[in-house]
Amino acid sequence: MNFRKLLKFNIKNLATKKIKFRKPYAILLIIIFFYILVFTVISFDNYNRFRDSAYDLGIQVQSLWLLSHGEDLFNTIRGLDTFAIHARYIYLLITPLFLLWSDAKLLLLLQALIIGLSAIPLYLIAKDKLKTKYLPLMIILSYFLFPALHYLNLENFHVDSFVLLFLPSAFYFAMKKKYYHFLIFSLLTLITKEEMLIPIFLLGIYVALKHNKKWGLIISLISVGYLIILLFFLFPYFGGGGSFKILGISKTLGEFARPPNELILYVSENPEKVASRFFNQKNANYLFDLFAPVSFLSLLSPSTLAIAGGSILLNTFSAWFYAHSIKYHYTAAIVPFIFISLIFAISKFRKIKKVFYTLFIILICSSIVSNIYMAPGRSSIKNYKRIYNVFVNYNNYSDEEKTIYSLINKIPDNASVSVNHLVVCHLANRKEVYFFPNPFELSNWGRGVWGEHPHAYKKIDYILLRKSDFNTTATKSLLNRSEYKLSYNSSEVIFLERSL
Repeated sequence: MNFRKLLKFNIKNLATKKIKFRKPYAILLIIIFFYILVFTVISFDNYNRFRDSAYDLGIQVQSLWLLSHGEDLFNTIRGLDTFAIHARYIYLLITPLFLLWSDAKLLLLLQALIIGLSAIPLYLIAKDKLKTKYLPLMIILSYFLFPALHYLNLENFHVDSFVLLFLPSAFYFAMKKKYYHFLIFSLLTLITKEEMLIPIFLLGIYVALKHNKKWGLIISLISVGYLIILLFFLFPYFGGGGSFKILGISKTLGEFARPPNELILYVSENPEKVASRFFNQKNANYLFDLFAPVSFLSLLSPSTLAIAGGSILLNTFSAWFYAHSIKYHYTAAIVPFIFISLIFAISKFRKIKKVFYTLFIILICSSIVSNIYMAPGRSSIKNYKRIYNVFVNYNNYSDEEKTIYSLINKIPDNASVSVNHLVVCHLANRKEVYFFPNPFELSNWGRGVWGEHPHAYKKIDYILLRKSDFNTTATKSLLNRSEYKLSYNSSEVIFLERSL
């Protein structure tokens, strides 16, 4: 017997099996890398060209700068303490990174990275349910074409996007009976933002009914306990009502923001008003935009979709306009379960091969069509030439952009500034930065509608305004004040320095 030949054959055969085993994972990583690359470059380009605003990128950059430098946590852009509105305690985990790279681009990179990596738990769930390694890649392609995901990734920066990784990871580990991992990702979800209490509570109920009663109830009870801590300790401590007060009353409840006894009477006398909050054209459009890209297949798995049910009900009932659109970050807790439900729905037809494969064809077709017609123009596949041009012209700035950067470079790191809302996030790495016309004219947060209040501030050292600010009362007043000198003036930009 030729042992050398036999040994060579076995090694070759083993290597082939190894490659076959790893090939779908390699394809998955390539898809993820491509997504992260494209959306990082588009996000950076938006930032570089002053398309990101004070709300919310600027707010979050200053919050992290204050945390990383051990400063007073009063956010001058928002007019409130960093933790007074939202329980974004995930900041504490981002802060060490911000010490290494104190720049808004870090947050934009993290957002694209987290969303890209969220495909991994979705792939693993699909592989487990569909009993195949390659077809789950079609789910991931559909996921990365999903219009709501594109909007979420390109709408400035929001820590809400982190739950796209945390929630499916928690779900996957519950499926695999790895309950300590399940606990970790559930806790990470909770500290991302207070409204994530809803999907975590419902996920706990789901796990209690489907997998492990003890661990499911533990997670649900933790979410209830965390709610109590937020309402009675953390939000009052940081001097705000949090979004339970702000979003919950003025935005979500609207006309239903009444004391319990009045609310019961009002609802009993006006049941049609409750119904009209749910059943209206804007909600019909919203739900269509959420489910049409996956051919409404997610609806075939109501038990998993119910985990997102609380978030869907909150958004559809909300008096807050932005909650009824896929263009904003309020879909963050919903998107993962649209795809988990999609996976579970398709898995029901796994043994009926013709139906099984037909569903994948329908899914990919609907994903492509919805991306073309519903995704943002900056990232839609129909505008591939535009995306290519973003890469090619990444460092080619307009004359106005060059001017603004040259003026920004003249401002010392410790100077106080009041600037145009699209410039704020470029100067948010400091203790005092204001969204003009604050603090000269109390606007936006300055009205104190949600508990915001003016902060004690020094005289503003530098003011950088763009064309949209020129005709305001505050601008005209500043140009006549002797304490400021006009250092630069064009048809597009005004730059003032304090001279006294």
